[in-house]
Amino acid sequence: MQTNYGRTTARASLMAALLVTASGMAWAADSAGRVVSVTGQVQATGADGQSRAVRKNDMVNTGDMLSTNDGRAQIHFRDGGVIALKPRTQFRIDEYNYAGSEDGSERSFFSLLKGGFRAISGAIGHKNRNAYRVQTAVATIGIRGTAYEADLCNNDCEGKENGLHETTDDGTTNLANRAGSLDVPAGKSAWVKDENTPPVLLEENGEGGPLDDLGENPLDDPGFRAGENPIDFTPPKIDPVPPPTPEIPPPSSGGGGVITPPTGGPSTAPLP
Repeated sequence: MQTNYGRTTARASLMAALLVTASGMAWAADSAGRVVSVTGQVQATGADGQSRAVRKNDMVNTGDMLSTNDGRAQIHFRDGGVIALKPRTQFRIDEYNYAGSEDGSERSFFSLLKGGFRAISGAIGHKNRNAYRVQTAVATIGIRGTAYEADLCNNDCEGKENGLHETTDDGTTNLANRAGSLDVPAGKSAWVKDENTPPVLLEENGEGGPLDDLGENPLDDPGFRAGENPIDFTPPKIDPVPPPTPEIPPPSSGGGGVITPPTGGPSTAPLP
């Protein structure tokens, strides 16, 4: 069985490798992010209507519609945010702008048309939460610096009702539509049936909790999240475990009316 120390060490090593990779990225002037992982057939359709296959290290831009089909894709954005798209997902980058700081011009606007994703927010949204949103057919997802998961179900989510299912792993998310608004704190899940039904908190997060074991992916560990600085994934502080205190046996009674210490020579202290 893998210990907590082993898991923490493996995760820290993974994050260090990810940080080196991310910090070495060369960004195109108008790009929103870079694809860092692809499995299966993933397509992107640009704002001009032209489709292209998505490969590792490809750039994605405002207006791109990403379709995973039976594949998966993970994207790192300029501000340090990460989005991991699930299979059978359609996800569009509606507007993205980040000039290196939150100067009021930053935008991170997306649309989830189908399927689901996991996300860790970056710098955008920390100061101005209105600068980040994910639009769906039934509600809009907003954030306050967080890690979360969303699934838009339409007879294609096993064991889930149709509608938007959202789980917050770190920070707070907000679900809003014409019927109401709901803050979803860390460790809680919510559901929105349709655009005319207010969001509601669920009693339980489902099997395994919010972010289950999904393999070697930093999004699977709620302890790792994008910090205030772009491409800055900071592992949580781990208090060192002190070495165990050796057990010292009690003194044993020796012959001749003296106490014999466990280490050897007789004591001069007489027995009462």
